[in-house]
Amino acid sequence: VSTQSTGKELAKVQSEEERLRKELSATEKEEKRRDLAARQREKVLAFKEKKQKEEEERRAREREEAKHQKSLRTVSSSDLLRLHQNNMKLVEKKQQREQEKIVAEFEQRERLERLKPRIEAKSDPGRLLQKTKGQINREKDRSSTVNPTIGSRGMPSRAVPSWRAGL
Repeated sequence: VSTQSTGKELAKVQSEEERLRKELSATEKEEKRRDLAARQREKVLAFKEKKQKEEEERRAREREEAKHQKSLRTVSSSDLLRLHQNNMKLVEKKQQREQEKIVAEFEQRERLERLKPRIEAKSDPGRLLQKTKGQINREKDRSSTVNPTIGSRGMPSRAVPSWRAGL
């Protein structure tokens, strides 16, 4: 009887041990799941904090950029005034040059009108009928060579070119 009871007790103890192991493994699994969930929550919170910091930094950069743009606009308005003044000076100089040009043209025309009566243009229609110097010289040459000579002496000679003069 005792072996049966010890066998039953042993089976009972083993089943109890098995049940406790299952409970322990279930509690360990539950703890692991809780730890995993806690780590995930921590990661999510860290990610949210990181995103918030990035968003704050972006907003700060946008504010700085807006301030910079505003300062540029104020600078550009003063620059616009300066540019407008420079443009007005350039326009005045251009108008002054054009006016001086017109005055110079008027003075030149006036001077020419005063000088025109002093100039006398003579027309000599006889000069158109006179012989040129070339024609006169050719006639002299023809008249001087009335008695041609025979041989090479009668041939006209050319002058020695300057590049052969020293040879």
